Amino acid sequence: MTESTYPQFTISGADEDLTRICKEKLQALYGTNPPVSIVERLNDEFSRMTGTNYSSVYMLLYYLAAHLRNAGGRIGIRGTLSSTLTSFLLGISDINPLPAHYRCPCCGYPEFASADSGYDLPAKACPHCGSALCGDGHNIPYETCLGIDPVEQIETVEINVSASAWKKAVCFLVDFWGAEQIACADEWNNPVCFMLLPDGMKFEDVTPITELTPSVCGVHKRTVLPGYDLVPALLRVILLPHCNYDVISQLHQLTGTKPEDIDYSDPSVYQLFQNSDTCGISGFSTDCNKEIVCTRKDIRFSDLIRVSSMTYGSGAWENNGENLLESHSFRELITSRDDIFLALRKYGLDPQIAYDVMEIVRKGRFCADTDQNRKMAQKLLRKGVPEWYVESMRKIHYLFPKAHAAHHTKTAVVLAWFKTYFPNEFYNVILHFWEAEELLHCNDKELSQKLESFEKQKHYKEPAQEVIELLLEVRHRNVPIDLSILYRAARPIIIK
Repeated sequence: MTESTYPQFTISGADEDLTRICKEKLQALYGTNPPVSIVERLNDEFSRMTGTNYSSVYMLLYYLAAHLRNAGGRIGIRGTLSSTLTSFLLGISDINPLPAHYRCPCCGYPEFASADSGYDLPAKACPHCGSALCGDGHNIPYETCLGIDPVEQIETVEINVSASAWKKAVCFLVDFWGAEQIACADEWNNPVCFMLLPDGMKFEDVTPITELTPSVCGVHKRTVLPGYDLVPALLRVILLPHCNYDVISQLHQLTGTKPEDIDYSDPSVYQLFQNSDTCGISGFSTDCNKEIVCTRKDIRFSDLIRVSSMTYGSGAWENNGENLLESHSFRELITSRDDIFLALRKYGLDPQIAYDVMEIVRKGRFCADTDQNRKMAQKLLRKGVPEWYVESMRKIHYLFPKAHAAHHTKTAVVLAWFKTYFPNEFYNVILHFWEAEELLHCNDKELSQKLESFEKQKHYKEPAQEVIELLLEVRHRNVPIDLSILYRAARPIIIK
């Protein structure tokens, strides 16, 4: 069997089910007559997915997300797959990729507005029914995920799964697709990578198989070849346990709050980032993150997305963006791969060229001094792209997708909201999940000595280092630590 004859991963009726679910959700959010621009975007995504396995993979994630929600768990798509409006409407991504806009939660009234993120918009009442409008949309192009026609099939899906429900997620895959159709990939020490066999194939068509002992939730096969060698023949599904989902679930239970209570435009929450009070806030407690945030006087959600993108990427900030701030605004800088595509489109470049440049730069290939790159640079300059922008692209080694950074940022803002309004519960839950119990008996001097030891030995933060920093912060603020409250409260479901 050759690559050209590999059958695709296919779920019966996926195209029809995906279309129906997305259109129903679109009308639930934006009314029976949604704006033409939104409908056109959704139809564009549908047309690009035709003839691929996108619908089937998205529906697999839709069923998985629904299954885990019923068990108190959650998933979050990693990478570019949440760049599409389709993923948002299916409920497998919490990031709305549309341009910034207002939306009425009562009557569905939509209103597009000038902002980089809908979470940056000021409060406003619905002109039709008077209800408070919700700000939404983060201006993420679907091309980052789907590319320019023709679209290739999905080969790998990376998913963050609530740590407490990880085994339940694996069990779902086994029940849904069949134990004989799934094998653990021969990579990493922990079995987080699963290879799904399309109908009409045998594993032996592409890889020898060994027995997995002990089995994992009914998966008893292991591929001899590593997973990355088996795509596109097999669908590679990576399930990564993510404790932040459990942390947030626990915080909601302890505080009696709900996800809809969180205000993503709350100035008090952003003041916490502005003051570098981010110990315990996933993804925003590093020195580099704090350094970038400190360059801003007025931090907003869209700025935090940029910060997250820059620090997960390579070459966008250090010796690049940081030097450009003297003559350019922070919001002009290249922070994610999506920034390049959107910027080049504004200068009138053809979508295919804008996409190709984005791909070259985000993979670090524009750094090379080649004839091809020099010709591309001249083409961009002739189109009016500023020379400083082209030079900035030359210094980039890797760029993060904006949708993934937006998801990280949203999680961080949720944690910051709890730290702002429920500090006691925040500190207790974080210290519990960070397994800080054995450090509680240490006095401040002992903790400080341990911290100094870490700082002398490493150029980056060890997880234990941040635990100590958080514990010292707790004591400085006289917050009572009583980890037993977590055991007295209702706890997330843990599958054994």
